Amino acid sequence: MKLIPQYDPENFRAATQADSPDVENRESGDFFIVELSVQKKQLQMPFLPHRLTVNDFVFVNSGEMVKTVCSDSYSISQSTLMILPPYKIRTIEKFSDNIDGYYCNFPDELLSRDKGFKNLQEILSYLDIKNDHRITVNDETKENLMNLLKRMKELYQQDNISLIASYLQTFLAEIKSVIQGLPPISLTANETTAFHFRKAVTQYINSVHSIQKYADILHVSPNHLNKSVKTATGKTASSIIGETLTMEAKSLLSNTGLSISDIAYSLGIEDPSYFTRFFKKHTGISPNQYRKMIDLSY
Repeated sequence: MKLIPQYDPENFRAATQADSPDVENRESGDFFIVELSVQKKQLQMPFLPHRLTVNDFVFVNSGEMVKTVCSDSYSISQSTLMILPPYKIRTIEKFSDNIDGYYCNFPDELLSRDKGFKNLQEILSYLDIKNDHRITVNDETKENLMNLLKRMKELYQQDNISLIASYLQTFLAEIKSVIQGLPPISLTANETTAFHFRKAVTQYINSVHSIQKYADILHVSPNHLNKSVKTATGKTASSIIGETLTMEAKSLLSNTGLSISDIAYSLGIEDPSYFTRFFKKHTGISPNQYRKMIDLSY
């Protein structure tokens, strides 16, 4: 069972009410680009937790938007890019009134295997280790990126997929050059443990909820895991587990018709009453109250 609603590009366009009626006839297929000012008008905020089957990014030229990725909230402001790989849980929280920039999603297959795909993987790897998917660029690079994005938007409207691919690869090469100019990331022992812990939580959250079991997965003691995570992130290991599980629960409550009991079971919680207590502890309201709140807002 997929615990977070998952969109392929066509379904995501439909969910965001984006694009023209003839979108299914496009050769550009899984590529999509739109101005953030347009997306702001099309989306109801917050846009609920979801996953995508493709890579996506936002580049903010001016203004601000707020996104939650997994359990962490990020402000994306002027001259800042946020790029995410497929299947990361993300939520769009809000846009400022003066937002300007672009949203884009694209599949790996659009990139050449020798350069474009390699550049993408190096960018994503750097940001994963950094534990922050944002990159802020200088004015010259911002102008270059905006020109590339404007051209990709024009080519998208013309359905010229071959030139789109070329401009996208140039865009990623620009981002890679920015990263190459940044200091290399050197993780401490605590940060390394926290990095692997976060990845394990993302992978096993629907079945593993105890610090002891995550410690076993990482081959460390629970005490060492707790101290390392707290030192590196400022959060306890249990709070990260709780935040991630709550995000999964919110998504199921807002995007599926599953009963509360079925949601609890799908998250690896055998006692629905415990799930209700857990959810209320972390959100202040019961699962049913949350579901009603979402229904009213949408």
